[in-house]
Amino acid sequence: LAEALNNIGIFKESENNFGEALAFYLEALKISTVMGDKIEKVDNMINVGNMHRMLKNVSLAIKWHTDAETLARELGYLEGLKVLYDDFSKDYQAIGKFETALNYQLQFKQLSDSLFNDENTYEINDLTEKWQNDRQEKDLIKQQEVLLQAQEDLQLKEKRIWVIGSGAVLLMLFLGYVLYANSRLKRANLVIATLKEQLERGKKL
Repeated sequence: LAEALNNIGIFKESENNFGEALAFYLEALKISTVMGDKIEKVDNMINVGNMHRMLKNVSLAIKWHTDAETLARELGYLEGLKVLYDDFSKDYQAIGKFETALNYQLQFKQLSDSLFNDENTYEINDLTEKWQNDRQEKDLIKQQEVLLQAQEDLQLKEKRIWVIGSGAVLLMLFLGYVLYANSRLKRANLVIATLKEQLERGKKL
């Protein structure tokens, strides 16, 4: 019965009815658990995890796959582990952790009978490229942040220089005005003194 429910789940999954597929996989899991069929239970848990990933619940997908991996290791179920590593790779790729996805894909490749399968090699190369691109993009963002900070520091420095320069010019203008005013005042005092002297002479005459 568990296998029949699992097959219905596979059919629903092929129609992209992931919610319905999940329900059938969970029912199959209940039965395999009651029956004590641990190999079938691992397969059901893998399928449940995959449906959570398809429904965008990647954290739940990873949890289900981690539990399935623990059981598969206890059983020495290598075929289940092989499938799990491929599914782990898809889980982490879905959330942009390409390095982790690549590591799981490499483990899948080691357990896979088709060690030199072109499709596996292509997927590894694709994940490697995505991981490298992601790392380069992060490095580029850091470089842009450094350049932006340097540009802001330069602009701030230029503003300070402008303020200091403007203050120096204003100070020079003020000093020039003071000297000019002082010169005018001395000339005015000299004229006044001359006029007084002339008036005094006129009185004596």
